[in-house]
Amino acid sequence: MPLASWAAASSSGEDRYRLLAGATHDVLWDWDLMTGHVERNDALSTTFGYAPGDIAPTREWWNERMHPDDRCVAEELIAAALERRGAFTLEYRFRRADGTYANILDRAWIMRDARGQAVRAVGSCVDVSDRKALEFDLRRKTERLAGMMEMQRELATTTSGIAGALGRVAARAAQIAHADGAAIGRVDEDSLVYGEGFGVGFAQDGDRLPIADSFADEVLRTREPLVVWDVLHDARIRPDSVRASGVRSLVALPLVAESRVLGLLSVHGSTPRVFDSEEVQALSVVAGFIAVAFADAERFEENHYLLAERTAALAAARESEERYRTVTDEAPLRIAVIDAEQRYQFVNQTISVAHRRPASEILGRRLDEIIIPVNYARLKPYVLAALAGREQSFDAAWDIPGESSRILATRYVPRRDESGAVTGFYVISSDETDHRRLQEQVQRTQRMEAVGQLAGGIAHDFNNLLTVIGGFAQVLGADPRLADDQREDVEEIVKATRRAGDLTRRLLAFSRKQTLQPSLVDLNTVIIDNERMLRRLVREDIEYITDLEPGLGQVFADLRQLEHVLVNLIVNARDAMPQEGRITIETRELDVAAGTSGDMPAGQWVRLRVVDTGAGMTPEVLEHVFEPFFTTKPAGEGTGLGLAMVYGIVEQSGGVIRAESTPGTGTVFTILLPRAAPSAPPRHTPATVQAVSATGELILLVEDEEPVRMLAVRLLKRAGYEVLTARNGREAAEIIDREPRNIHLVVSDIVMPEMGGIELGHYVRFRRPATRLLFISGYAAAEIARRGGLPADAGFLQKPFSSNALANAVRDALTVDV
Repeated sequence: MPLASWAAASSSGEDRYRLLAGATHDVLWDWDLMTGHVERNDALSTTFGYAPGDIAPTREWWNERMHPDDRCVAEELIAAALERRGAFTLEYRFRRADGTYANILDRAWIMRDARGQAVRAVGSCVDVSDRKALEFDLRRKTERLAGMMEMQRELATTTSGIAGALGRVAARAAQIAHADGAAIGRVDEDSLVYGEGFGVGFAQDGDRLPIADSFADEVLRTREPLVVWDVLHDARIRPDSVRASGVRSLVALPLVAESRVLGLLSVHGSTPRVFDSEEVQALSVVAGFIAVAFADAERFEENHYLLAERTAALAAARESEERYRTVTDEAPLRIAVIDAEQRYQFVNQTISVAHRRPASEILGRRLDEIIIPVNYARLKPYVLAALAGREQSFDAAWDIPGESSRILATRYVPRRDESGAVTGFYVISSDETDHRRLQEQVQRTQRMEAVGQLAGGIAHDFNNLLTVIGGFAQVLGADPRLADDQREDVEEIVKATRRAGDLTRRLLAFSRKQTLQPSLVDLNTVIIDNERMLRRLVREDIEYITDLEPGLGQVFADLRQLEHVLVNLIVNARDAMPQEGRITIETRELDVAAGTSGDMPAGQWVRLRVVDTGAGMTPEVLEHVFEPFFTTKPAGEGTGLGLAMVYGIVEQSGGVIRAESTPGTGTVFTILLPRAAPSAPPRHTPATVQAVSATGELILLVEDEEPVRMLAVRLLKRAGYEVLTARNGREAAEIIDREPRNIHLVVSDIVMPEMGGIELGHYVRFRRPATRLLFISGYAAAEIARRGGLPADAGFLQKPFSSNALANAVRDALTVDV
């Protein structure tokens, strides 16, 4: 029975069929297998642009517009389904009327007669191009984020030997930008000296290119990135060597550290292309990593050369042995002189302390008699190389019985007699353990900042998409013509957007871009009020203990977010104990003076500790415990966002969080929140404004994202408002200048090209003081403050928003006195 006949037989007849077919953007089709006739609804024209007269009711017409690479596979699947199954699902590319291709999801059901012969197939086609594009964009962002984190780890281990890592670093930079090559040059006077590059490039390892004769001159002078679409048609690219190298497009970024320009990172394409803003932003972060590594290596080289030269001079001055001894004994370095037979000829006091024996028991003895075997095995290759006349610089682990290992930055400088023969070597070694730990903390903080920046950007993009999906779903759900089962489907879409919105809020929490509502909070009260709920989170075989300091000072924080912190830490502790154990929640007040507590910051704090007796974590896991999407749980049992959200909430509240753990002994999470002064401001509760009905007020809507703009226009018009639209602040300013009518309200996004919302708001205040302002954004208070803050009396609505939320925000804004 064809679609029209089926509809006529239904309770509502032909009208119901037309309503159902016309209410959807899906292409509905009915294929009569006996006659070959195919009937389709009007969505084929509205979705893919074909005029009704251009559409033939045949399967061949459709197949001719299927992408040639997909046609054969689709034919095979359809034939198999007609022979054996009652349904089939296909994904393929379908050519629109304008020649572009859409990604199609085609679902069908096959009907058979009493003999089992397939007689009809009915189905629907959905355009999933936007979903495919979003999946591709997310995959590229994830790959870029992983590449940046791998580069950070690579550079963190090359403090004294970055030259050998430049090729790998260049390859990683090219991978992050999906480019064909990259090169890194270091400034040396008026030239750039290049290390090992990757892929297509214009400089080889060791090449020295004058800065004044190249595009590097502008980049290093302005300290701004240079993006070139095609080097053959850009006057800024002067050297013929670049044009002849196969490089056709590039982006060049300065390497700046400690207010100095240290070099240049250039990433290349073999064809003309545009490096987009996200790629340039990611490469700017990468350039920062490389610049810091250059600066660290430079300091390392300078300090050790100075120490080597000074030690050599002191050892040669035998007539001033007392002065030499005084200088070396006071230095916090391990200084020694070793002869050609690997015997100690001189040691300073630091070496005596390190070996726990006086100098008299060390002098004249061989290295392998003094140094324990595990340490000597690590040093032996460098010792032999120094005795062969080759200077050595290296980092070595130094094991101490009964204690944790130390890291020594060591330099061996060969000693020579007047004839040039090697007679031994000088040893200069410094304990870099504490410095490296501090350096790792800084690098970890930089990595978390980079991850947070990208996570916040991804969450902002998602908020726009969720606003559109959820908004149009609510519009569709309000249609009284929908059947009950269709309304249930729409409600599921709305629920899914809410769950997705929760994920973006967790990403915003990690990146410290969420909106908080702080107030004076007693942490003990929060724990006590939520004790029943927290106890329910743990199993009966886990002991739950609280140790709360009486009279605890207050903190200025978001109460609900602190409850989220407690829940996530308790759940994390519970999951770390598959069997019985103990969870302890402890609060204390701390006054920390500067320089008295290691890496604990100075200040007046309220400390919260959550201690468990679970399995603990290895150092490798502990290093990544706060990173988003990192989890040790099996697939499907965790998103990896819980501790990332905790980290963001604490950091945004002005606090710090630390994790300590040892496998087999449990984990301790320590949170420090600033103790609030008694005069801290109370929580602000905005006044409730009586909502009023729309009376045809004129609203100017400014939004650069077209789907969000379309949704807001539809919602505002449905609510009874007249709406003007603009894509950015510049277009909105032009409308404000030429529109003769009174504009009652400007509803504007904040981050837009050409002119942003904050700048537009000040322009509106100047040109039309009586016009009200309402801002919408996926960003939050910190980012808005960075852009200058909202104008006085302006309203704010966070994305994603529902239709009711937009209507209420507009009504509130129109009733506020300006």
